[in-house]
Amino acid sequence: MYFLKSMRCCILFKIIMPDLLTSPIQQAFAHELRATRREAVRVAKARRRKRLTQTTMAAALQEMQTEVAVVSKQMVSFWENGRNGIPHYYRKLLTGIVAVLYQHGGIDSLERANALLTAGRYDRLSRDEIAQVEMAWLPDADYLW
Repeated sequence: MYFLKSMRCCILFKIIMPDLLTSPIQQAFAHELRATRREAVRVAKARRRKRLTQTTMAAALQEMQTEVAVVSKQMVSFWENGRNGIPHYYRKLLTGIVAVLYQHGGIDSLERANALLTAGRYDRLSRDEIAQVEMAWLPDADYLW
């Protein structure tokens, strides 16, 4: 009985005060991810194309077959709000996020892509990952290492 009460209290606390349970690094990545997706929305409006919503982003990541079995709108929301982080070893997922944001205009350069990743203290894109996102960025990669 005590265990159930403490679990309810923990869940309620996480709902009311989610910022207290996340690290500053996780919050920095969340802020960058949210800002970048919103930039893609702004670009889509200007080009009169389909906007990159959380649902659209989740569907695009699901199609890429990243390490995560199911990517939902809720997961994207949690990443953007800093409630859940993405483990460092999910490189396909992180590369997929960069690729989706690039395809929708939220990221326009290798520097911006690496800035998003380094905000969450993730490693920069490797040459193979850069090739998966945009081949034209490969000559720029030599200057970044």
